[in-house]
Formats: sequence, structure tokens, C-alpha cells
Amino acid sequence: MAWITAKELMERQQADPVYQAAMAERRRKDEEEAAEERRILAPLIQDVQKAGFPEVESVTDMLRTDFDQTPLLPLLLDHLKRDYPFRPKWGITLLFGTKKALFAWNDLVELFKERIPEGLDGLHLYKTGLAAALAEMADKKHAPELVGLVEDKGNGPFRVMFLPEIMRYVPDAPQLLEKWLDDPELAPEAEYRLKLYRKRMAKKAKKEAEAKKGR
Repeated sequence: MAWITAKELMERQQADPVYQAAMAERRRKDEEEAAEERRILAPLIQDVQKAGFPEVESVTDMLRTDFDQTPLLPLLLDHLKRDYPFRPKWGITLLFGTKKALFAWNDLVELFKERIPEGLDGLHLYKTGLAAALAEMADKKHAPELVGLVEDKGNGPFRVMFLPEIMRYVPDAPQLLEKWLDDPELAPEAEYRLKLYRKRMAKKAKKEAEAKKGR
């Protein structure tokens, strides 16, 4: 098998009319999707601008690290509940990954638990975004609810995103993860988290044993 360098590969692709046509079609579709998303989210952007943020022209603008979305979270929640397609709504979910959005916990839980037919465009992104936001917002007081969300198989594969928080906040988390090894959607992550836990416990036990010897 003959190996080629990255430079050679790029040169071949640039000279390949089929590849170039495919890339041009992909760019065209990306531009169309971006334009459609801007059209769909125009009401949101208009409301954000009216709220005193005229510089915001897209959800991406609000995702900048130097932008504080906190004052806009109630408005964003209102739009998140609207009947937008799932792909644009996914962008809005990304703005809720902060403890400052805790007021919206119950609303996001209800959206996450909503039973929606699989296969709809953008649904996987949307549900992943909701799960990520809830995981980021969660603290110790949410531990029982997180366990309930994971136990409910109707919440699908997105439940797996709560396992790190359960390990952090639930005292009997290792026993729960042992049980969830029988759940195909949870098993890989549960096994990984258990391995980390056992390594940590083994390291702690070794340290304690060495400390006893040194006395």
C-alpha cells in the first residue's frame, strides 16, 4: 500500500472534478441550511435585540465566551418552548449550560422527558443539548431526580449524559452503575465510570496502606 502525504492528498482533491463538485454541493446545502435557520429564528433575534442587545444577529453571537446571556435566559426559555424545528432549538439549548439557568430546571426536565417520535431532523442534537444543559445545571439536591431520569428508559440514550453527575452527587452511585451494566444504552459509559472509580479507590487504599506502614 502506497502512502501519500497530506499535501499530496489535497493536491489530488483540488484536481478531482468529482470531489470539487461534491464539496461545492455541500457548501451550497450548508449555506441554505444556515439561511433557513436564520429565517426560523428571526423572531428570537428580534426579541433579543429589542431587549437591549442590538449587536446580536444569531444564536452563535450569544455563545461567545465574552457574552453574558444571563439577562436573556427567561426570554430564551420562552423561545425554546416554541414550535421551532429541533435543529435551531438545539442552538438555544446550548445557552442553558450554566448554574444561572437553574430557574428553568423544571421546564428543561419536562422538555427532555417529552416523548417525540425518533428520526426527526435535529431531534438527537436537541435532546443531547437538553441533557447537557441539565447535567451542567445539576447539583446535589437534584441527585434523586437525575437517578429517576436515568431509570426511565423512555428517555432514550440521552440518559447516559447524567452518569458523571450521578457519580459526583449520589452516595450509592457505584451500586447503581453496576445495575445499569445490564442496560445496553448505559453499559459502555457505566463500565467506564466504574473503572475510574475502582482505580481511584485502589489508589486511595494504597496510599492509606503506605501511610500506616510509615507510622
